[in-house]
Amino acid sequence: RLPASVTEMLTEVGSLPQDAAESLRVMSERAGNMDASTLLSSAQLLGELMSQANLALAQQTVRAWRANLRADAGCTEDTSTGAVVGNQTFRMAFDALLASGRAAAEIRD
Repeated sequence: RLPASVTEMLTEVGSLPQDAAESLRVMSERAGNMDASTLLSSAQLLGELMSQANLALAQQTVRAWRANLRADAGCTEDTSTGAVVGNQTFRMAFDALLASGRAAAEIRD
């Protein structure tokens, strides 16, 4: 369980001044008033949050890289599902036929 001062610090992060130097001063002052165990909990939490942020960034980078590879291979995006697909889906084929001027009844037949 996190000490109350650690959770208070987390909620205060969103309201810190935009100026980086001032934000650092406020956080340093806050950390300076903590006892050793609370400071340790805060440091561990900060390390965990940074680790999670790095994992999320790495995952997003891999997803973007894979999407670029698929796009280079001629894949297209199916806007009905928001997915990048290599083979056209039925919806993509149907929409393409409608766009080419064919009637829905003609496609069905």
